[in-house]
Amino acid sequence: MKAQTIELVKDIQRNLGFSIDEVLEVGRNDVFEILTKRVGFHVRSRGHFNGFMKVYQHQMNSIVQGPKGTILKIHDSLDFMFSDGSIVRYSPIGDEGIELTRIQVSKGNRRKGIGTEMVNLTLVVISNILGYRPSVSLECTGSIGLQNNYEEVGLDNQISFFLKSGFVLQEYSLTPPYAKMFLDPSPLGYPPSSPPNKQVNKRE
Repeated sequence: MKAQTIELVKDIQRNLGFSIDEVLEVGRNDVFEILTKRVGFHVRSRGHFNGFMKVYQHQMNSIVQGPKGTILKIHDSLDFMFSDGSIVRYSPIGDEGIELTRIQVSKGNRRKGIGTEMVNLTLVVISNILGYRPSVSLECTGSIGLQNNYEEVGLDNQISFFLKSGFVLQEYSLTPPYAKMFLDPSPLGYPPSSPPNKQVNKRE
């Protein structure tokens, strides 16, 4: 582990009050490289996105508290920022997949179906850039953010939200609250309108 990563872990454990059990330094894959090179021009060249959606690239640290302990992920990210302050964030995972690492809808626009439309729109953008939709995974813990940004949203609510965009449930745990979800690769330029039946492997 790099010296700066060790210091980061120490800072997190000191400031947040819990231990980090594993650190994953996630590298870029080819799919993510293509997206980072093309997404800015793609969004700017389409006038209907002007003033509505922008894309930013940066490195992000995310913490997932799941059945295997507390995991710190260090990865690059693509942030789709919407004019109302909402955000949809993707990071690389595996050899050719992407991970949806954050979705936060502005409080004034929640429970209106707008969050689902934002996820679907970003998947359309990604599909149009690549010519297909890559595999997409995500992890839910029933909450978002940390400390001052922490919000309890409920694990079942998160699962129901992502089922609307076609994700299927791969792993599920009540203690601690955790779910892993997956969206298969597709040649379609848009998410499926009818999500497939969810598959559940329960772990108590």
